[in-house]
Amino acid sequence: MRPTLARVRGGSMLPAYRDGDVCLALPLPRSFFGRGSVALFDHPAYGLLIKRVNARDALGIRVNGDNPRHDAGPDLGTIPWSQVRGRVVLRLAAKA
Repeated sequence: MRPTLARVRGGSMLPAYRDGDVCLALPLPRSFFGRGSVALFDHPAYGLLIKRVNARDALGIRVNGDNPRHDAGPDLGTIPWSQVRGRVVLRLAAKA
């Protein structure tokens, strides 16, 4: 896999990631996806998503958003490793 740039949409990751921010995700080994890291992944129903990792196992990662005021939305379940594009390592803030 290659590095991926993705634009944040919505408010589920506030305050760390704001609508319009651009993130760089690198395809790193599974051991780099610990609790608290941020992952970029493909979801079959919702497309490309950025979420915080809250668990990792041999099958994949479990994730959630940061913003407690944002509708949590559906439980995304375990995201298989095959759908994980990378760990977010850089955020470029959107213009205010």
